[in-house]
Amino acid sequence: MRRFGVFWSAASLALLLLAAPAAAHGADGALALETQTTNDPAMVEIRARLTYANDDEPAPGASVTVDGTGPKGESLATQAMTAAGTGIYAATVQLPASGTWTLRVSASTPNAVAEIEYSTAASATTTTAADAAGAVSEPATSSTSDDSSDWVLPVALGAIIVILVGGAVLVLRKRARLRG
Repeated sequence: MRRFGVFWSAASLALLLLAAPAAAHGADGALALETQTTNDPAMVEIRARLTYANDDEPAPGASVTVDGTGPKGESLATQAMTAAGTGIYAATVQLPASGTWTLRVSASTPNAVAEIEYSTAASATTTTAADAAGAVSEPATSSTSDDSSDWVLPVALGAIIVILVGGAVLVLRKRARLRG
C-alpha cells in the first residue's frame, strides 16, 4: 500500500510540473508592425514583433503570414514571414498596384492578428511606433482576444490532484495506525 501512495504522490507532482509550462504564456499574442520602403516603390518590407499577450515575452517559432487588400479591392496573396530575431518576423512584399494597401499579419501559436496601412506613394519610411533602436515597440491594430483565463484549468486540475493525493495519504496513514 505504501508504494501506491508514493506512486500517486510522484504522479501528481509530475502532472503539476507539466501543467505549469503549458499555461505560462497562454494562447493569445500581440503583434506590433513596422513597414519600410525599398528601392522599388512597388515593394515594401514589413516587420512584425510577436509577443505573448499575458506577459509581453517574445514568441519565437510561430507561424506568421502577411496578406493584404489594395485600394481598389485587389488581394495580395498570403506570404509566409521568416524569423528575423527572437519574436521578430519579416517579409518583403511585392504590391501589384499603387495606392494605399492594408497589410494584415496573422500569427498562430500564439494567435494574433494586426493590420497596418502602407502607401506606395510614401517617400519616407512608414512605421508604427518604434523605439530609438528601430525595434518595434507598440502594437498596431491588434484583434487578439484578451482571454487571461488560460491558467484556470491547470490550477483547477492541480488543486484536484493535490486534494486526491492528500486524501489518499490520510487514508493510508489511518490504515497504518489501525494495523498498529
